[in-house]
Amino acid sequence: MGSPSQVSVSLDGPLPGDRHRWAGQPVPEPAPTAPDDPGLRPNELWHVDIKGPFFINLSGRGYIKTWIVGLVDDHSRFVIGLRILTETKAAPILRWLDECFELCGRPLQLMSDNGLPFVV
Repeated sequence: MGSPSQVSVSLDGPLPGDRHRWAGQPVPEPAPTAPDDPGLRPNELWHVDIKGPFFINLSGRGYIKTWIVGLVDDHSRFVIGLRILTETKAAPILRWLDECFELCGRPLQLMSDNGLPFVV
């Protein structure tokens, strides 16, 4: 047994507040979708989002401020692209999106939140 300062957690089920289910527990069936729902086929709808800032340690030479931009297909949840940026201006993000379009084709729709780089 561990020392009194250690925390003991039972792994027989989900942790308190954990939304994920452990093996052996029933998983609810996904809700059926209507045939005209958007995103039913690959490349119909992609989602783009920016996360951050994240600070990367430069081995004792300070930190660099970065953001991660992600692009995901709505239907398959396939990660089409990830990019680490040091700024959140629209131009580098648009160039990166063009690279993704060249590799995977263009989606019918592209969805984003109203983050600064995505607002005209």
